[in-house]
Amino acid sequence: MKHFFILIFILFVLIFFGLFIYGHRDSGISNIFPKPVQDVKEAPTAPHVTTPVGDTVEQKKTVVLRLNQKATFNGVTIVPTKLIEESRCPSDVQCIQAGRVIVLVNEVQAEIGKPFVVGNVRVTMTKATPYPVSTKQIGDTEYQFNFILELVR
Repeated sequence: MKHFFILIFILFVLIFFGLFIYGHRDSGISNIFPKPVQDVKEAPTAPHVTTPVGDTVEQKKTVVLRLNQKATFNGVTIVPTKLIEESRCPSDVQCIQAGRVIVLVNEVQAEIGKPFVVGNVRVTMTKATPYPVSTKQIGDTEYQFNFILELVR
């Protein structure tokens, strides 16, 4: 009988802990419940972006590129050349892990939110669209990648 009460107590604690984590999934406590990305209007595609000529030097630039499109900022050109991994959880599916998207940019594996430096420019991929849906296969040419390019001194 003693073991029965211990088992009931353990089940109660596990259920309570699960409800606590599930209830706080939006507060950053747990990343195991990915939120689906809402459709947002896309910025226009920039096939080739350059900094202005003259005394003014931009400190930051946002660009949207498809595979093999170029953006030049402060003399540094970035080119996303290959989609290496697309393992993000489809928006219409509930997953245990959120997954990730990795793109080859200037021979560097770029991942959303993880900056890298090329010359004197910090490159951060901020978004990759379209977001996966379980009922649709996305071709590599359909993807658009948003980058923030920042001057590093």
